[in-house]
Amino acid sequence: MPIFKSALCVCFCSALLTVAHTVPAQAGDTATITVSGTVVNRTCTEGWTSADTHIELGTVDASTMKSKHDIGASKDFTLTLTNCSSDVKTVKVTATGTADPALSEAFKNTGTATGVDVSIWSGPGLSEFGTELIPNNQSTAIAFKPANGVVDMSFRVKLGQDSDATVTAGTVSALITLNMNYE
Repeated sequence: MPIFKSALCVCFCSALLTVAHTVPAQAGDTATITVSGTVVNRTCTEGWTSADTHIELGTVDASTMKSKHDIGASKDFTLTLTNCSSDVKTVKVTATGTADPALSEAFKNTGTATGVDVSIWSGPGLSEFGTELIPNNQSTAIAFKPANGVVDMSFRVKLGQDSDATVTAGTVSALITLNMNYE
């Protein structure tokens, strides 16, 4: 029986292909499109040596995080852009990555620890209430202004508790892509 079904399918499919190839093409409508854009000299040079920048949070005691939004660790870092053309007036930074299902404004931990997330912040003096870069949200862009062709972009990464569930020990890993747009 399976051989018959296969043979029937081959015959039917061959018949369809024959019909498809014998139907003459019809004359159709045409469309003219106009493509436009602007070429600018707005560029900077990355001051970091690799596309992957690793931020090590160290060892964190799970008991330091007892309820949602508790911070177990944080680490400041700076990314620098150099040789920015004079046409660059602002560098706007957004972040993309997988949002934490329990706390969508933070990034999902893909390591083995549970009940934790990773967030990234920036702002004046990196205060506790700076601006949080929310995953995949263009409206949370942080703007940096160049000074003498250099842009120092300071950030703080935080490891936090994503819910009131108990934090369990394990590894922490989150992939966050920072997107820089020159304006």
